[in-house]
Amino acid sequence: MKQTLIIIYIICSFAFTAQSQQENKYFKVDEFVKNYPQRINNQQDLDQFIDAVNKKFNSPTDKVRAAFYWISENISYNYKAVNDRSYRTKDITSLIQSGEALCSGYSNLMEYFCKKFGIECVTIDGTGRSLYSDVVLNPQKLSADHSWNAVKLNGEWRLIDATWGSGYTDYTSGQYHKSRNEKYFLADPAFFIYKHLPLKPEWQLLDSSVSAAQFCNWPFIDEGYTANNITKVYPFQLYIDRKAGDTVQFKFYTSKQFSHIALESLDNQVVERERLNAGNGYYSYTFRPGKVGEYDLRVSLFYIDEKARYSYITYTPALIYRLRVKAK
Repeated sequence: MKQTLIIIYIICSFAFTAQSQQENKYFKVDEFVKNYPQRINNQQDLDQFIDAVNKKFNSPTDKVRAAFYWISENISYNYKAVNDRSYRTKDITSLIQSGEALCSGYSNLMEYFCKKFGIECVTIDGTGRSLYSDVVLNPQKLSADHSWNAVKLNGEWRLIDATWGSGYTDYTSGQYHKSRNEKYFLADPAFFIYKHLPLKPEWQLLDSSVSAAQFCNWPFIDEGYTANNITKVYPFQLYIDRKAGDTVQFKFYTSKQFSHIALESLDNQVVERERLNAGNGYYSYTFRPGKVGEYDLRVSLFYIDEKARYSYITYTPALIYRLRVKAK
């Protein structure tokens, strides 16, 4: 029986499916926020909502979750204002009424919520690595182009990026898509550092701080990395230097089931979809670059059910490398 493959490639951030009540430990908080009966039109309305959250929940974590959920439901990223030098962060009422913000607006709003809750919260400025233009960065020329938060819960600082946790922008169309991303709520610092380098190293919240050079030398971690439950990968440096025809051995450690790998350059000069080799807790693949030059290489993993007549394949890149291939 022949199999028809329908492959859907997602360039933008991966849209996580909604968790069930059993899976989502914040279900009660989320439902409270979602079903809050009063329309919030200004700062006074927001303060009343915050009072309602304070009365409903005792846990500081639940209160911060209510803030994160409300922001992700009600604020959209104003992509068109990114390069507008005249744009200024709005006051709370203007932000609520417009329903739009840049990262500074998101982080200021999170800080406002926490102040009202009596929870310590700071805004952190640093470099965010989220665009394909950020694949190659100069460690000497990093800019503070992003803002996020740290909140203190039960005596421990935790990281939140309400901007990236609320949705993503399709940079091809310029359209913003709401899609809550749980990995940016109380995030694991070991993952967070792949895409966030704070100006002050102490806000990395790591035992050993990461330098700007280390940050820039990692491959670009894309949304498929966490969606695919990848815990370790080889090689784990941005630049891969080879001569045409030489091999690159990729290895991915993950608990999820995969069958195939997709290797594609951003300019679509390289398109390769092949079967993975399965090992003990990992998958591997040997790539032999033939195209000479310097170019980006997107790496994606996906699963094909070969018993099915039709397979709808949806995948998003897990990593992006920079290949430097010389002629032999």
